[in-house]
Amino acid sequence: PRRGDPAADLAPAWWTFTGDARTLYREELADYGPEAWWRARGWALLPSLTGIDYYRNTFPRMAEHGRRTVTAVLQDIERFG
Repeated sequence: PRRGDPAADLAPAWWTFTGDARTLYREELADYGPEAWWRARGWALLPSLTGIDYYRNTFPRMAEHGRRTVTAVLQDIERFG
């Protein structure tokens, strides 16, 4: 049986994968309901949003990764609601 909130395990959909790989990841984990995916978006957004400003001058590549993640989450919301 599953225990705990799976949302933290779903967050890599936006941190790690792009394009078709993200779609496949989501399809493979389709048995998680929309509520879990909404929470996963939050798990993906929190470190991304805070990292954009925090790393802007000291680690610009990490700040850019945060921006890409935010964009990916917003695109996901447009696509899946």
